Amino acid sequence: MRRRGGRGPAANAALAGDGKAFRSRRPRIVLLLMTRPLPKTPVEWLEEIRDAMLDACYTEPFGILTGHPITADNLFHLAPLVCLKFRGRKTRGAEAKRVTETALANYVANADQHGLKSRPMLAFVLCYVGAHLALDLLNEQEAEAIMNCCEEHLGNA
Repeated sequence: MRRRGGRGPAANAALAGDGKAFRSRRPRIVLLLMTRPLPKTPVEWLEEIRDAMLDACYTEPFGILTGHPITADNLFHLAPLVCLKFRGRKTRGAEAKRVTETALANYVANADQHGLKSRPMLAFVLCYVGAHLALDLLNEQEAEAIMNCCEEHLGNA
C-alpha cells in the first residue's frame, strides 16, 4: 500500500533511516548537458574555440583505447560533437548526424583551397563554426567574421 507522495514501502523505509538502502530496479542516469551562452564577438568566439579544442584534446586517451589515435591532424573530426555538447544538444541522433556531415563536408570543400591539411587548428575552427551554421545559430556573415578573426590570430598554425 502506498502512502501519500507516491513512495513505496522500500522508499519510505530508506527515508525513515532504518538502515535498509533503497534500490531501484533500473538505475537512474542523470545527464547534465553543458549549455554555454553563444559568444557575441569574434574575440569571445576565439576563446570558446580554444576551450572547444581543449575539450576535444581530452579525448586522446579514449582514441588510444579504441585503436584510433587522436592527433592534431584529425582533431577537426570532433569539432561538431564539441559544438553540440557546448550548445546542450544531443550528440547522437538525426540532428547530430546532420550537423556532423555538414561540418565535415565544409572541411572537404575547403581543405585544398585553404591548405587545411597543413593547418589543423584552422581545420578545427572551420568545422566548429560550420557546425554552428548547420544548427542555424550563426549566419554566413557572422561565420565569416569569426573565421577571419581566428585565421588572423592563428597565423599558420
